[in-house]
Amino acid sequence: MRHIAFWTAILTGIVWLVMLVAGGLAWPGYSHVSQYISELGAIGAPQAFAINWFGFMPIGVLMIAFCLAAMLALPKSVGSILGFLGLILWAGGYVISPFFPCDYGCPVDGDQTLAQMIHNLGAVVSYLAGAVALMLLAGATKKWPGETRGLGLFALVAGIICLACFLFLAPHPFVGLVQRLGELVTFGWMIACGFYLVRTKENP
Repeated sequence: MRHIAFWTAILTGIVWLVMLVAGGLAWPGYSHVSQYISELGAIGAPQAFAINWFGFMPIGVLMIAFCLAAMLALPKSVGSILGFLGLILWAGGYVISPFFPCDYGCPVDGDQTLAQMIHNLGAVVSYLAGAVALMLLAGATKKWPGETRGLGLFALVAGIICLACFLFLAPHPFVGLVQRLGELVTFGWMIACGFYLVRTKENP
């Protein structure tokens, strides 16, 4: 389970990065600074099918696999279980994206399709759940074997950053950077947790 958690965390980060780079290159004029990540898979966007099914979907599935493997490998506590379940909710936002892609431009108000409304709701739930999950995991690490202070501090800082990013996800000139920062620290913590798991010899 520890090695499964490690490799799924690594692959999550790789797929996310490749999706962003390839998706941006396939869309001349796309801005990673001012546009949502979901716009890469929006209805009418270039390569939307590939982004949704070979980007968003694998990221969500890999995140879920990481969370399940980590839960099985680590000591059970309320904070740990709720934390990883919260990250699974975050992953759910990726999983539903191919089924409910946002409208072109990913509008947050005005006339919207049903898919856009479900997409927006999924985004709110997943990002908020992810922020709370990381803060719960920060406390849960105290009960994990080995040296976990750095991992716990990373989770706490990542959770605070994600919560701040969630509060600033309304459209503005730097919303793309804000969203990417939240996802970067989340996937970064997952990878750090994966390294911790394969380096910790004690079996909880």
